[in-house]
Amino acid sequence: MKNLNKIVMAVLIVVIIINIFMIFSNYFILSKIKNINVDNNIFGSLNVSDNPLSISGFSKVDEITVEKDGINLKIGCSSVKLVSHEYQLYSIERGLKGVIDIRPMIHDNIVDIFENYNITVIMAKITELRQDAYFGNLYLRQDNKILNIDAKPTDLIALSVRFKNPLYISDSIIKSNGVNICSKE
Repeated sequence: MKNLNKIVMAVLIVVIIINIFMIFSNYFILSKIKNINVDNNIFGSLNVSDNPLSISGFSKVDEITVEKDGINLKIGCSSVKLVSHEYQLYSIERGLKGVIDIRPMIHDNIVDIFENYNITVIMAKITELRQDAYFGNLYLRQDNKILNIDAKPTDLIALSVRFKNPLYISDSIIKSNGVNICSKE
C-alpha cells in the first residue's frame, strides 16, 4: 500500500510540474501576441515562418461598387469584377449603404453575433482564383485568439463593408483579371 501511495504521489508531482510549465509557456506566448496590430509583424518575433496576416503580395481594395451582374473592386488603377448571385449583391449593396431591412440579412446577424461575443474582424483577403472560382480568408480575433476562416469572397466583401475593415486582393488576381481603368495621357 505504501508503494502505491508513493507512485500516486510521484505521478501527482509530475502532473503538477507539467501544468506549471504549460501555464508559464502559455503566458509567455500570450504575452507576445497580446496586442495584435496587423501593421506590425508580430509573427516575426514568434519565429513563425509563414505569417497568415501578411499582406505581402496583396493590395488593399480602395472602392467596392455593386452592379446588376457583379461586384467591382477598385485597386489603384485596376478593377477586378466578381460575378455573383443577386442575393449576395443585394446584401453587399445594403452593407455599403449601412441599411438593414425590416428583416436582417445573414451578414447583419453575423455582425451582431461578433459584437456580442467580442469578436473583431482583423481583415479579409481574396487569395486566389481557381477554375473560375475565387477563394478567400477572413481573419478574426477574440481576446488573444486569432482564427483564419476560409470564406467565399462575396461573404468577405459583405462583412468587410459592414465592419469597415480592410479587404485585400492577391496581386496575381489583379494581374490576371484586372482591367486598367486609368486613362493614359
